[in-house]
Amino acid sequence: CNHGCIFCAYDIMGYPGRMLATDTLLDFLDDAANSGLRSILCSGEGEPLLHPDIVNIITHTKMRGIDVGLYTNGHLLTDTMATKILPSLTFLRFSFNGGTRENYAKIHVVKPDVFDKVVHNASHAVRIRNSRGLSVDIGAQYVLLPENIDYLLKGIVAMKEACVDYFVIKPFVPKGPSQAYKINREFTLDIINPVLDEAEKLSEGDFKVIV
Repeated sequence: CNHGCIFCAYDIMGYPGRMLATDTLLDFLDDAANSGLRSILCSGEGEPLLHPDIVNIITHTKMRGIDVGLYTNGHLLTDTMATKILPSLTFLRFSFNGGTRENYAKIHVVKPDVFDKVVHNASHAVRIRNSRGLSVDIGAQYVLLPENIDYLLKGIVAMKEACVDYFVIKPFVPKGPSQAYKINREFTLDIINPVLDEAEKLSEGDFKVIV
């Protein structure tokens, strides 16, 4: 992955940098389609857009009659790539876990200007979707942590202004005792409920905040 999110479980595997061979994956997709598979998600403990053949993989999957969803940090989603893959996607969801440039940088372990780049890429993906009359849903998800709960509302506003369709707030789920990241303080209902109530109030028109 090109980000190093503090809560990511990939540290358990030691960051091996492995990548699926394109021919093997396309053969699998052909077999899956022939077996009646209806949908597939491009995701995992890594960044799908780092794969040099991701455009071919996504378009081939849809061509074989399989619906495709994509989770991505969005850093590498250029206008050119978005134009190529959006017609083949059922949904596109940005992993967006910080509310300001500095907070995003702390959570994703990247430079602060990546925040601006991702918001820009989300906005442009929506613009391309709308200009071409595509049906792909575009949204964002936010893993709620003690390190970013105070920035949640600002994160929602940033993506709302990018005109995505929805913003999902998700809990952190540890992958096991060997995971390096540990919650430094447990959320209690008196802490979390007022924040989530304010978050849901940012739903407006076609934009939905989903807890």
